[in-house]
Amino acid sequence: MKNEGVQAEVYGRPKHIYSIWRKMQKKHLAFDELFDVRAVRIVAERLQDCYAALGIVHTHYRHLPDEFDDYVANPKPNGYQSIHTVVLGPGGKTVEIQIRTKQMHEDAELGVAAHWKYKEGAASGGVRSGHEDRIAWLRKLIAWQEEMADSGEMLDEVRSQVFDDRVYVFTPKGDVVDLPAGSTPLDFAYHIHSDVGHRCIGAKIGGRIVPFTYQLQMGDQIEIITQKQPNPSRDWLNPNLGYVTTSRGRSKIHAWFRKQDRDKNIQAGRQILDDELAHLGISLKEAEKHLLPRYNFNELEELLAAIGGGDIRLNQMVNFLQSQFNKPSAEEQDAAALKQLQQKTYAPQNRRKDRRARGGRRRG
Repeated sequence: MKNEGVQAEVYGRPKHIYSIWRKMQKKHLAFDELFDVRAVRIVAERLQDCYAALGIVHTHYRHLPDEFDDYVANPKPNGYQSIHTVVLGPGGKTVEIQIRTKQMHEDAELGVAAHWKYKEGAASGGVRSGHEDRIAWLRKLIAWQEEMADSGEMLDEVRSQVFDDRVYVFTPKGDVVDLPAGSTPLDFAYHIHSDVGHRCIGAKIGGRIVPFTYQLQMGDQIEIITQKQPNPSRDWLNPNLGYVTTSRGRSKIHAWFRKQDRDKNIQAGRQILDDELAHLGISLKEAEKHLLPRYNFNELEELLAAIGGGDIRLNQMVNFLQSQFNKPSAEEQDAAALKQLQQKTYAPQNRRKDRRARGGRRRG
């Protein structure tokens, strides 16, 4: 590997005698029919190095095509990733070779528990002794996983001791999703993406439709059914209905409704402001220069949302604009209109009086 410029660690992978015997019993094989008694593991730095290492191995050793599996491109349902190949080594003996990245190796050895340990440690400044005990217990379990794989009792023990506060489910593509225990299909949808949650109209577990209140179980494979337009329901925020249980899901729903309300307020505020400015004879651009600093806003949309939402008193805003542009106030406009009306009413009467007065002088 080094001569070919591939950064990787190569070491033997010992196989327990009991696990060899178990495999012989399970698959009804003789000892010389087992291909993985002798095994080598290659742990590379990068994904491309894995395939480079595979090419090097197949170049130097003849491989058995029927014993090749690419679990990197096609991970197992539990998320396991590695390249498996069997070659004919020295003396014509078969050797199984596993090739994976360091991250894949950690996932294979400790699974999601590895990420959980580091996450908990980073959050608390140090892993609590109880968590260390769980990791130590899990390491022992891994050493015997092949021998104990058929034990339903052991599986229940794993679930109760390691995954008591989390649930691990799968996307349709086989990706693992880590959620709090008690999560629902909507929690899963919002974990994937806000838009998926907003457009969610249903969910399937293993091809079967389940209600939004269904609590996800370990190993569930979930398919979210969506519509074209986002349309979350306010009922999803009701904790008594049990649609959404995670704070992440609830916060995304709250944000969506806040944005929808804001858009409506902006539209209403623009209509209100346009009407008032037309009445005052002031352009929007001129008004914006005065109103934004007056109400401590940086953008016009913030001002419009406040007007549409009723946070700004309309009469006060109009009076402010009138004072800035030397426009008459409403009272002044009313007084001017009344005076003009009075002038129109009294003018004809005065003209008749003048005519009568002039006519009287002529008769004299």
